[in-house]
Amino acid sequence: MATNIFLGVNAEKITKDLAKEFAGVGLIRSEYLCRNINEYVTTEKCKAYIKNYLADICNIFDEKEVWYRFTDLTGNEIATLNGADDIFIEKWHFIGTKGVRRHLSHIKTFSQECLIIKDVYEKYKNLGVIIPYIKDIEEYKKIKSIIRRVGYEGKIGIMAEIPSILLEIDSFIKEGVDNI
Repeated sequence: MATNIFLGVNAEKITKDLAKEFAGVGLIRSEYLCRNINEYVTTEKCKAYIKNYLADICNIFDEKEVWYRFTDLTGNEIATLNGADDIFIEKWHFIGTKGVRRHLSHIKTFSQECLIIKDVYEKYKNLGVIIPYIKDIEEYKKIKSIIRRVGYEGKIGIMAEIPSILLEIDSFIKEGVDNI
């Protein structure tokens, strides 16, 4: 019997029996998928790996919600992966290009990740996405525009990791955020 508890996953293999115990998947930490195979989302190997993993999870959880967080790797971490699109090392990466700021500064790479999600969503409507490390409503509007332009029509959520989100929470709700 399912509870109201959502599962968080780090690229683990999930079974149908385990899925019965949860209301859905509240967070797939995508960076673990990249780390598992030492590849970045720019490589065909990584794209296929993420696509297959998401399809499996969405299928196993049937019509229950599954939330995928876009890659939340620092520049330092990306630099160690095959297919890194840009090599730079930041001393203070948590205030640098982490999360949404990296996606906005590397739109081509982010669009590739969005295409993976769109492809899985075409078959599994239970797949939603979460934007990491967002700081304000303007970033949300910009990143949402890219996500929609690629063709993904599903639910979009945000992480509330930066305190400024709480100051603008009403703006995010008015903009139609589906999950916080």
